[in-house]
Amino acid sequence: MRNPRSSAKQFNPSREVRIEPRCAADGSATWHVAIAPSAMRKLAKAAGVNEVDLSWLREPLEFMMFELQCHKSSRDRAPSWPNRIKHLRATSCAVRKLEALLRPEWISMEMGRFETRKLQLKMLGSRGGVHIETRADGKRARDWMRAASVVEGDVKRDVEGVRRIRSRLPIMIDRFEHARAEGRLAPADGARNPIKQYIGDNALRWWMRLGHGPERPDQFIAFAETVYRLAGFALRPAAIREQLKSAVKRRGVSGDEQRSERRV
Repeated sequence: MRNPRSSAKQFNPSREVRIEPRCAADGSATWHVAIAPSAMRKLAKAAGVNEVDLSWLREPLEFMMFELQCHKSSRDRAPSWPNRIKHLRATSCAVRKLEALLRPEWISMEMGRFETRKLQLKMLGSRGGVHIETRADGKRARDWMRAASVVEGDVKRDVEGVRRIRSRLPIMIDRFEHARAEGRLAPADGARNPIKQYIGDNALRWWMRLGHGPERPDQFIAFAETVYRLAGFALRPAAIREQLKSAVKRRGVSGDEQRSERRV
């Protein structure tokens, strides 16, 4: 059962955050996020403002939850780090072989010829010779020549893409190996947890939009605690202060600059 007060290291939203899978217009998977009115009331109470004055926060809060869900979904689908590295090595080996097989120029020429003939059959109704008898025939032939030029360029880019993948994979593997050797692939605790950092950065940004400075009074802690709890993290006030302290450092602006931000 999902625990809305979980102090786990992963995103696990409370029941006041409804996230449902949806299908995007292009057929890809996406998410629909809805924030319960009770959550907005809690945030307004913690911030010491009227709920109407905090209505602007609903959209950025939903977007933050959407980003966290996308990150969680991608991590859930990915294998363990050792298996990722193993898979990337196998992929790199296969791509090197594919690049060698595609190196002769006649390969891309034949692929281009195949695609243009397929396009010719679709647009002109024949793979062989075409007789131009009317203006409409001439227009279709010109359209085909323009489209064929684009297709030939696509084929060349496909071959170049294999070369780019071949050069990219060893760099990825090297970085993963280096990170594993330093122990940086394990989930980070405390202020080093990237999920908690992301939430803290947003809480700081929203607090500053209310016209406050970089100080971290109890009211700010209560506001940030509400944001963290909506994302499923139950942190102690001291831990929240550390998160916000780190967020201020990452933002890298002076107190005067922070106090200059106001609600819009």
